[in-house]
Amino acid sequence: MAISNRYKFTKEEKQIYESIPIPMAIYQYLGKSLVTLLVTDALCKSMNKPRKILINQMNENLLRFVHKDDIDKIIAEIDNVVMFGEDFDVTYKAPDGERYINARGYFKTMEDGSRLAFVYYNHVDKVIEDAMYEKEYFEAPKAKFLDEHIGALAVVSQSDEELLYHNWALDNMLKPPKPFKLGMSFKEYYYPNSQINFREFFNAVDMGPVHVIEPKSKRNIELNIVSITWGKDRLAYAIYFYESSGETIKEEEVARKRKRREVFNRIMFSFRGNGIPYYEDGYVGYRVWNLTRNELVVEEAAELFEKTLGFKVAYKDFWHYAYKAATDDEGRKELFEYELEHLIALYEGGTYPRHLKINLSTPKGNYCYKLDFTMMRSPGNGDLYLKQREENITSSMVENSIIQTTVTNFYDYLLYINVNSNTARFVDKSTNRKIDNIYKYNTPAKLEGLMRHYGNRFQDIDDFRNYLVKMSGPESNYSERVELYNKKVKSIRVDFINKDKTIFFITCSDVTDIIKKEREKELELEIDIVNERRKSELLSIQTILSISNALDARDASTKQHSSRVAMYSVKIAERLGWEMDRIENLYFIALLHDIGKIGVPDHILFKPGKLNNEEYAAIKKHVEIGGNILKDVTAVEKVAEGAKFHHERYDGKGYMLGLKGEEIPIEARIICVADTVDAMSSDRPYRHAQSTEFILSELEKEKGGQFDPELAQIMIHLIEEGILEQTLDKNFYSDIINNKGLLS
Repeated sequence: MAISNRYKFTKEEKQIYESIPIPMAIYQYLGKSLVTLLVTDALCKSMNKPRKILINQMNENLLRFVHKDDIDKIIAEIDNVVMFGEDFDVTYKAPDGERYINARGYFKTMEDGSRLAFVYYNHVDKVIEDAMYEKEYFEAPKAKFLDEHIGALAVVSQSDEELLYHNWALDNMLKPPKPFKLGMSFKEYYYPNSQINFREFFNAVDMGPVHVIEPKSKRNIELNIVSITWGKDRLAYAIYFYESSGETIKEEEVARKRKRREVFNRIMFSFRGNGIPYYEDGYVGYRVWNLTRNELVVEEAAELFEKTLGFKVAYKDFWHYAYKAATDDEGRKELFEYELEHLIALYEGGTYPRHLKINLSTPKGNYCYKLDFTMMRSPGNGDLYLKQREENITSSMVENSIIQTTVTNFYDYLLYINVNSNTARFVDKSTNRKIDNIYKYNTPAKLEGLMRHYGNRFQDIDDFRNYLVKMSGPESNYSERVELYNKKVKSIRVDFINKDKTIFFITCSDVTDIIKKEREKELELEIDIVNERRKSELLSIQTILSISNALDARDASTKQHSSRVAMYSVKIAERLGWEMDRIENLYFIALLHDIGKIGVPDHILFKPGKLNNEEYAAIKKHVEIGGNILKDVTAVEKVAEGAKFHHERYDGKGYMLGLKGEEIPIEARIICVADTVDAMSSDRPYRHAQSTEFILSELEKEKGGQFDPELAQIMIHLIEEGILEQTLDKNFYSDIINNKGLLS
């Protein structure tokens, strides 16, 4: 519950906190503002400002202490922290652009219920310097970049001075007189006629930068020699060469330059693509461009346009190809921001676009990509670099769109939790967030940020789930109302997906107006309750339909499968002479017949080859799962029977109960015929669609076996009349949905 009053420290508390010997500030989120309550003496000293002035400046504009390039990142982090109440750890540039600051913090709930944020500040060099030096220095940059752009580098054996590695940049600097041959020493390759004992140079190992006179050109050169292990166990020196003016440079300036190079390498070249094709869901790749030279310098990404562009890829060519491949005007408009000259101009002006979502037309089809960009100048030669991270998010965009639309239309929020996989998803009108580790919310204060409107009455996730299981009893769902401090009333519904009750989703709707009417008109109380229950049931069906659509959308081979099964089922029922109300009910039963497949793992559900016994047993479980999901839905009669019994056979050899003949509900017998016909007439990953002649022969052969003979004969007539060539009659089925009230 939000606290509207500013927290007041006691005199003793204030003295203790202010004397803490580390830079720290304590904040409170009031209304829509982040208020600075207290700063330590150490932070005042670090900022070189009196306490009162520092607090006033922080309250006027906290972002004045952040470099303009990182303001958007900090705003997004603050929004995230405020919404979910998580611990946070963020690094950003100081306003001078020279220093990096690391801010780490956590929330603490005080005795009066106020939630305060305790934030500790440190210069990044003090935080990560040791960690950066633990890695071998030239492990971070990629090989191609090392070879051509990072500067002059040689690796020399400690035992015999054999030249184990050298790059183009070093050759360009020292200009060896003859071609390199394997086994040459450093001296043999670069200075074959010199009398210099290079062992003296190696005595400067691990001492930091030293200045020497290059023997040939007599110019000043800066060396930095580091001990490394080459290969598995060979001791070597990594020698970095830099042009030097010869002037005496202060030790702190040398250290600052070295750290700039390290930070640049770490930010721009510490990454790894996942190596899967660009058209597969979850693909992640990286490209690094030298914008000054208009060329690609590092690539750990799938071939998206390169075959068209040739081996040597220029940024301009890549951008033009992407511009042409954009599938809509909005995407092309956004891409204009990334045109080479325009992008460089934006960077020089102090800002540049960091994120882009775009739909591209590729040889494999249309896909949606999320692109993230980082730009920095090389501290060595001043060239401008762009790191591009690209991710295929097509499936998640389809899924997100369906779920977001449903939540926006019907709910305050939806929370899906899978305790088995330790994951969750939180969706409201402005947020659609996946959570990879639900157990990081294992404190009452953090739970309050996730389990909205439940307060902080639970100790951890398991305590919260146990409460829901207890409240639901033997049922698979549970509802309650929560009245908030602002008099708003929320209706919260919990639906369990599986038997173990480890997978569930929570939906929350604002029912304040309904409750107000109930209190004002007691005579209408019973009618209002009935209407609310019906609305809740219909909204539950809409949510299940959305999940069913998302399940179909995961695989092109099953797209619109449920809708076609519903169409065939309705046509069979019409031939049986059913009333329209009964036909409408059958339509929804057929739409939801495969809802249980949400509980079948993807690697089994979409396996392109033959299933083994264990996999087939897992597939068969979907009828039981579907029946459990739908067993308490009363808005559609017999909807659970359709899910449970559509794989029963007329001869009693089906599953899940082995029912026989007319023991099987007529709705399930109809869906069995419709489902099988659509499966045979559709393409699958392991085969093409069967011919009409084959389908007719199977229906004839399985009369009295798999199928009710009368229903099989009706389906034969429908196929002979061309039902397989018909498209879905969207107007007719929209009428059914509207009549049922699902879209009203």
